[in-house]
Amino acid sequence: MKTESHVRYASASATDARVLALCMTFVAPLLGCQRSNVNEDLIASTSDLQLDNSSMSGHERGPRHSHISDCNDPEQHAPSCIDPSDAEKAALQARPYPYYVGHAEPAIEFFSSAPRSASDMQWRFSLPATDPSPTQNGSSVANFELFSTFWISLLLCDPTSNPYGPCTPVSDSNDPNMAGAALLELQFYPPGIARSQTSWSVSVTIDHVHDNNACNLSVPWRDITADGNPNSPSFLMSSGDDLIVTIKDTTSGLRIDVNDVTANRTGFMVASGANGFWHNAAVNKNRGSCSGNHSAFCITDADCPVGQTCSFCQTEPFDFHPMYSSATPNHVWNWAALRPNVAMAFEIGHWELCGNASCSILPDGDSDDMGCGPLRGVGGCQVPDLDKDGTSYQAKWPDGNASHPAPIVIGSPNLKGIGPMSAPNAGTYAQPYAQVMFATTDGGPSGTAFYPFYSIAQSGQACRLNFGNDISGSTTNDFSKASQYGQPIMANPCYPDLSWLVAFAPLM
Repeated sequence: MKTESHVRYASASATDARVLALCMTFVAPLLGCQRSNVNEDLIASTSDLQLDNSSMSGHERGPRHSHISDCNDPEQHAPSCIDPSDAEKAALQARPYPYYVGHAEPAIEFFSSAPRSASDMQWRFSLPATDPSPTQNGSSVANFELFSTFWISLLLCDPTSNPYGPCTPVSDSNDPNMAGAALLELQFYPPGIARSQTSWSVSVTIDHVHDNNACNLSVPWRDITADGNPNSPSFLMSSGDDLIVTIKDTTSGLRIDVNDVTANRTGFMVASGANGFWHNAAVNKNRGSCSGNHSAFCITDADCPVGQTCSFCQTEPFDFHPMYSSATPNHVWNWAALRPNVAMAFEIGHWELCGNASCSILPDGDSDDMGCGPLRGVGGCQVPDLDKDGTSYQAKWPDGNASHPAPIVIGSPNLKGIGPMSAPNAGTYAQPYAQVMFATTDGGPSGTAFYPFYSIAQSGQACRLNFGNDISGSTTNDFSKASQYGQPIMANPCYPDLSWLVAFAPLM
């Protein structure tokens, strides 16, 4: 989505709009470079390419990550951007124009009309219990080959993000067509991505959109740490750990707590200016702001006081707060393909195995054989999988096979179903989300050998949500597999007693 913050192919520059973009945002972490220290030699070696780090939706991003809206034409960044149709993408590629097609973000979105359901919530899920050691021939698959991250989202106020209107935190009075919005993506990275080769890590990333594409050069982010200090070591987790994630508003900004129940450890981060979070100072693509006064708009340096410069990309510290009180289907991101608010999604389409670990033998000689190198003992290419033949689009997802990873198991804080629960009263997470919807980007399963999907296992209070493939002896409902995407909003299928729904008016 972006704007789902995708890794993608995009226009290179005004003078050479057809130069192929290489996403260092994704390549650097996969080659073992920490996101806070991107490999400068690797960047230098690609100086003839325009770098577009827009993903790592958020996605998997760091200080040098850029973010470009998901528009039908990458050179146009209008607020109504959505993913292009298959026909549009085919026409662009035939020109030739290598607009991304490989990356996608299958998601499940949760809806509730209850107050605080978009400002104070708690999730509970377990990381995959197994993460097999990958093999070069693909007989054994690791989680990072299937998805580079999965994330939990929430809409936030940002009056300097598109569409630039005033935004009142935690208020259902905000008009999604007018109020400036940003999106939290709490991104969980599997072993091999970002911070560790053996452990999971998690970052708070916030997506914003500015009409002036030059201002979308990076995305505010910070790792979750044990003491909430952005300079402390990253909070790490192990495969199979049971996690409780609490997301709530505070006077200082949105606070995210990750409680590793299995390891009995907790980390947190507050999305505040004091912790290094920021937003753009200018709110108009045709105007900049003066370096000494962000409220003084300008076009050139001559419009500013002597000694100050005019910049279209000034930033300033900013405390992020939730945009809405309730998470109804109308309280969504109107300029994002997924239109998310309270949701969980997976980043797929970023891994294609090379012929050997060094990648001296490329996968198949296609245009997507770029950003290639070794990771956890196997070689692969990490730019978007244009022909959708990489690992993410093969039936190598969780299915009970020991050579495939186990699924992420999504439950609920009260262990009686699936999905987050909101707090009718501060600190009391007891209100389920009445409705859900499956959605994805990039045309969904069209033209793929396989497309992962959400499914439920067991029933009653033991009902849990998995993501991947059917699991023999466990799956009880797969919602027609990949056909689930694009289906209308449905009642939450995993609460044993839905009688409480009568207390709420229909959401749509």
